[in-house]
Order: sequence, then structure tokens, then C-alpha cells
Amino acid sequence: MKLHTVKTFGNIPPGAQVYLTRQQASARAHLVTQVKDFSGKGKDARGLFEAYESLGFKAGEILGVHGSLDRGMELMFGIEPEAPSGAGAKPERKAAEIARLQADLDDAEGKLGAAEAAVAAAQSSDDRTSLEAAVVSATAVRDAARVALDEAQK
Repeated sequence: MKLHTVKTFGNIPPGAQVYLTRQQASARAHLVTQVKDFSGKGKDARGLFEAYESLGFKAGEILGVHGSLDRGMELMFGIEPEAPSGAGAKPERKAAEIARLQADLDDAEGKLGAAEAAVAAAQSSDDRTSLEAAVVSATAVRDAARVALDEAQK
């Protein structure tokens, strides 16, 4: 289990497995199924849950993930990637990082465009509402990618 402090609001997609405290699990009981019992002591005890709906985490919450977050999720939650081994960033590493972040931004903008097109094409208001949630999530990922790229270019 890897614990992360969320810096910006984001959503965990359905099917993901997360470690939740009793308080987090209680607040999200209608969105999760318990997979593994709680372990640990006191309020830090965490159980493993699987999301069957999108789970929102706000800034300041501790997110426990089963496995690891992909770079898009790290960007959405404002989580710094693990530092590469070796001291100091060499210029070629920085250039590679900027190129990777630009690719992440391009990908996020593409997904946002597709989500916006799906909302425009939706026939019913129920379809439109669920697709608008995808637009909000894609916008958050895009904005986080843009911030990460801007920071790397400084």
C-alpha cells in the first residue's frame, strides 16, 4: 500500500482498489465494496475497498492505493512522481521530463475534446449528466498536466 496526500481534487475510476480509513469508507459506503478487512491501529487503520462508482478525494485527504497511480492520476491529484535516482537533474533528463509532460498534456487535451464531443452528441439528459462528469474529470487532469509542464519549464 502506498499512501499519498491529495493536493487537488480528483476522482478514482470505478474498478480501482483503494485503502480507506473507517471514516473514509463510511462516507463512501454507497460507492465501494470491501475487499480486505481493516489493518493497523486506531484511526490510521485501513481496509481495502473496490470502487464500483467514481470516488472523489479532496485536497488534504490521504489516498491509499493498491498498486501504483499512473502519471495521469498523479497529475490530477497533484502528487509529485517519485524522484529519479541520482543527484540533480541533468539537462537531458529535464528535456525528457518536459517532453513527457507535454505528451501528457496533449493526451489530456485529446481526452477532454473527446469527452466534450460526447456531451454535445448525447441525446438524453441522463446521458449528458454522466458525460459532463467525465468532462469535469478530464478538465482537472488537463489543468494538472498544464501546471506540471509549466513548473518543469521554469
